[in-house]
Parts: sequence; structure tokens; C-alpha cells
Amino acid sequence: MTPVEQAVAQYTPFLHREARRCARKMPPTSSYGHDDLVSEGYEVLLRCVTRFQAEQGYRFLTYYGVALAHRFGRLVGREWVRYGGAGGRPPTPLSRLTTPAEQEAWTAVRERLRQTVQVPDRFRRFRRAVHPILSMEGQDNAPKDSARSGRSGSVAPR
Repeated sequence: MTPVEQAVAQYTPFLHREARRCARKMPPTSSYGHDDLVSEGYEVLLRCVTRFQAEQGYRFLTYYGVALAHRFGRLVGREWVRYGGAGGRPPTPLSRLTTPAEQEAWTAVRERLRQTVQVPDRFRRFRRAVHPILSMEGQDNAPKDSARSGRSGSVAPR
């Protein structure tokens, strides 16, 4: 069994999983189907088999996964640009609204959501745990020793 045949047999399930994941990211009018993505993946696999250097210390699956993600990412971005999104991103809901009244209503809803949505408590707790200085905003930052001794400096007397 040649290295190419061995790689095809071993990495086909990984390729199909990544092709399904990529197909979900494609725009609705995309010309790429699952079979097209799989064929692109096989091209990437053949290229990776010929160019892989085991001396660098990386596993082949890591090398192939990065190359496949790069190729699929380019395809998805190209398809979104063709679909009409700006910069490879899907179009905003505002661009699909046709009348000025619909656009004003959507803008009002968006602003109302911005005002009412609060940061979840778990993010505040995370911020306090990771960086205690950030959680001390608005608090008195004087050390406890200087508060007891009546001095305002941070150096305790010797």
C-alpha cells in the first residue's frame, strides 16, 4: 500500500467530517456541495502527503487539518463575497430590509437590546479571578496597614 493510499484510507472520515462542517458555513446559494468539498479535501490531502516533513515534529493530522481549514476557509470566504456579504461575511439583517420604516424599526430594536442586555455574572467573576486590580474599580485602593496606622503612604514604618 503506497503512502497516498494509506493516507486516503486513514483520513477519509476526518475529511468528510470537516467537509460537513464547512458545508454548514456556506451561503444558501453556494455552488459548492458536500462532494465538491470532499474533492477539494482530497487535493489538499495529496499535496500534504507530498510536502509533509516528519522531522519538524508535527503529526500529519495536525499538518493536514491546518491545510484543510485554510483551503475551506478560503472557499467559504469566496462564496460569501460572491453571495453579497462584505469582506467575506454574511450580509447584515439591515441590508435585507427594503423600506425605511423597516430599517428604523430594526435599528430601534437593536438599540433597545444594547441598553437592556447585561454582562453575565460569570464574566464578572472571571475578571475578578484573573485580574484582581480590574475588579477594584471605584474602591479605595489604600493598603490595610496604612489605614490602621493613620498614614496615607503605602510603606509601613520600620
